[in-house]
Amino acid sequence: MLVLPVGIHLAGADGLVAFKWIAISYVLQSLGELLISPIGYAMIGKLAPASLQGLMMGCWMMVTGVASVLAGYVSAAMPQNSGSTPIATNPGYGSVFNMLGWGSLAGGLILLLLVPRLRQLIAARFTPSVTPVTA
Repeated sequence: MLVLPVGIHLAGADGLVAFKWIAISYVLQSLGELLISPIGYAMIGKLAPASLQGLMMGCWMMVTGVASVLAGYVSAAMPQNSGSTPIATNPGYGSVFNMLGWGSLAGGLILLLLVPRLRQLIAARFTPSVTPVTA
């Protein structure tokens, strides 16, 4: 999302953004989706108990639905552009895309900070417990 404000900042005198900025944004979003979705399903298959895998897959899909609802709220923050020029609406779009981009970056950094703890939890899940043998 941070690519779009850069494109808006570099828009022409008429306020129109070059297509390459939109294409770069779509490529990055598609690449992110292609990398996240399969990893999520694989981690559910690896970490969830067999009896709960179906439920966890459903929860993973439900998150996509919740994200779609949240996208509706974000789209309400977009400026109304009926009868306006690109120059008039570019600052509004730029601020929304900035908010989304920096919010995503902050969320990614928080997840990055959680990686060591998640690795500990995953290791604990797969470390067999040793029970003492009594004679």
